[in-house]
Amino acid sequence: MRVRPAMWSLRYASEIDGSLPEYLSPSSLSVFQRCPRQYQHSRVEGLRDPDTFFTIRGKIMHGILERLHNLPGAQRTHERARTFIEPSFADHLTDQSREDMMRAGKGGERELRSAVDRQLANYFLMEDPSKVRSEGVEREINENLGSVPVKGIIDRLDREPDGSLSIVDYKSGHMPRQDEVDSKVANTELYAGLVQAATGELPKRIRLFHTGHSAIIEHPVTPVAISKRIRGAEAAWDGIQKSYDRGDFVALPSKENCMWCPHQKTCKRNGVDVPY
Repeated sequence: MRVRPAMWSLRYASEIDGSLPEYLSPSSLSVFQRCPRQYQHSRVEGLRDPDTFFTIRGKIMHGILERLHNLPGAQRTHERARTFIEPSFADHLTDQSREDMMRAGKGGERELRSAVDRQLANYFLMEDPSKVRSEGVEREINENLGSVPVKGIIDRLDREPDGSLSIVDYKSGHMPRQDEVDSKVANTELYAGLVQAATGELPKRIRLFHTGHSAIIEHPVTPVAISKRIRGAEAAWDGIQKSYDRGDFVALPSKENCMWCPHQKTCKRNGVDVPY
């Protein structure tokens, strides 16, 4: 379906060729809140987001840890985890991703293997996986939160020794500054809302495992915070539909927004003042 904006603006409006997604995810919510035009290109028009050294590294680490935590506890050793490196590389380092990585010029396969080795060693400094009691690894949950259909895939849903639930989210990138923690955790709190909707039990905490730094950030979950995130999702979902109906997902160019956006060239062709 092709929708043309009622008023053409080189800076902000462009043709929309695609259909609205049927659900919102925490990651797509973050994209829309950061820049509606990026949401349009990635989620509505389905333009491919090229892989980078950092996204490939994250996918490979997720693949290794998923395989590890699907084993019985006693088998979750560092030595066994290392046997999952090659299968995970085979899954995620494709010809296309190699080409993307080479084009970006920010690290090759040798550097990637070194980084994965280092982060896997860091992970085993953070916890003893043999003692983890998980109630879901890469667990997909689809529920309505308020008026919004939400889909999320949770890295791990752990049952803690005190009987409470924790959501574990693996992070292979940089550590957030102290003043960034709340914003980094914000949309992750939607996962807690999904768990509560699916099981009737609200997780007690979110734990962010930063494998690049051997650090765990813990963040408490409260009903007040979940309600706030659901209201934010409802506002975004309404904004997404209105943007689509009028054919105008507003571009919000800035150095911070555009730095890692894969659609800079598309925006430039449409007249957006990308600061690069």
